[in-house]
Amino acid sequence: MKKAFLAALAVACLLLAGCGNKSERGGDVAGKRTFTLSGPTSATEVKRGESRVIRVSLNRDKEFTENVLLAAEPPRGTGLTCEVLDQVVKGDQAHADLKVSADKGTQLGKHNVRVIATPAKGNAVDLQVVVDVKESPAQEKGR
Repeated sequence: MKKAFLAALAVACLLLAGCGNKSERGGDVAGKRTFTLSGPTSATEVKRGESRVIRVSLNRDKEFTENVLLAAEPPRGTGLTCEVLDQVVKGDQAHADLKVSADKGTQLGKHNVRVIATPAKGNAVDLQVVVDVKESPAQEKGR
């Protein structure tokens, strides 16, 4: 009985781990030329007054070799800014970096940044990346 429970627990862990932060399929969804976009499975912490680089991955089917244009939209009115460092993901590339910055007045807490991947042909996809803005050490001391 104990072995069966442990086996079931292991399967459950594998299923949960495989369900990360992933978009729907984009590209030519009727054919075999598709891709998905994936990002961190947990929130990325950024302190006020600092920046962090977040890596997103373009998971391509074998036949999908098109360039993909990336854009990022931070939530309005939060003070959070985003810059896609690799705006065009070439056909032989699998990753791109997104720079997220929080100024000293950025709202604290978790914010969803929308990352949009648009291929030359076919359907675009988007992905929500969670950024958790925290106080900077200097601001915490000033309390």
